Amino acid sequence: MSSVRKIRLRNRINLELVARKIPEKAVRMTSGLDQGHFNRIKNGRVMPTLATAIRIARAMERPVEELFWLEEGER
Repeated sequence: MSSVRKIRLRNRINLELVARKIPEKAVRMTSGLDQGHFNRIKNGRVMPTLATAIRIARAMERPVEELFWLEEGER
């Protein structure tokens, strides 16, 4: 029997916001996201589309792969 792996998109948005002292509101406004949607992405409750991940990364002036990565786990 093969094992099924669950893949999650993880992020370090909050760590970058704190470390670089970036106002969350500035990132939300620049990326065009409302507060609720941005918070769901930041807290890992919603997986953003590629376009949204890129918009967030650009607003934070970071490469997308520095903010987001895939993590595999057992299902």
